Amino acid sequence: MFSKENLLRLFSFPLPGEEAQWKLAPVGRRSALGAVEEFRRAAVLVPLVKKTSEMFVVLTLRAQYDGIHSAQVSFPGGKFEPHESNPVDVALREANEETGIPVNLVSIIGRLSPLHIPVSKMQVFPVVGWIEDEFDFKPDPREVQRIIEYPVKHLLNLEISFSENIYPRAGVEIPYFEIDGEKVWGATAMMLSELIEVLKES
Repeated sequence: MFSKENLLRLFSFPLPGEEAQWKLAPVGRRSALGAVEEFRRAAVLVPLVKKTSEMFVVLTLRAQYDGIHSAQVSFPGGKFEPHESNPVDVALREANEETGIPVNLVSIIGRLSPLHIPVSKMQVFPVVGWIEDEFDFKPDPREVQRIIEYPVKHLLNLEISFSENIYPRAGVEIPYFEIDGEKVWGATAMMLSELIEVLKES
């Protein structure tokens, strides 16, 4: 169904952008954005891994730590270092450090729309990478509890659910995707929503 060439074609078209992202946006996000004066920059890798005849999207379940994104599902990534300016370099470096994905095996096929995360004051640049060579994940246990490889054919059929238990402090229902037994919400779900819209055009 998907090939590297087909994906390159899909990502050459204009992105669906906010229209797709906001389908999974938590209530109150717009007002929270307006309260942040300055955002730091970060980048994530959205890995699409081809195995035999099937394609998977790769996510991570973050480790438990004292922070606002503890134990959440996310794409591998992190902040720009002072000397870095290219989101691709940041996404590849962080993905390698967190999951062991070899930088030299990743072909960049496009990007998703940048996304602001008000709670962590980050502007995130999602970079989409294609991998079809065999490799072994080597997750850093300090950052990653487990690797989630989710078939894209199931990704395209995901339905949006709502729950008040995801982020109780919000006091409202939060939209999320159920993926491999985990609730995926917030910025990661918003990026996935845009990815799904792009892939559905194939």
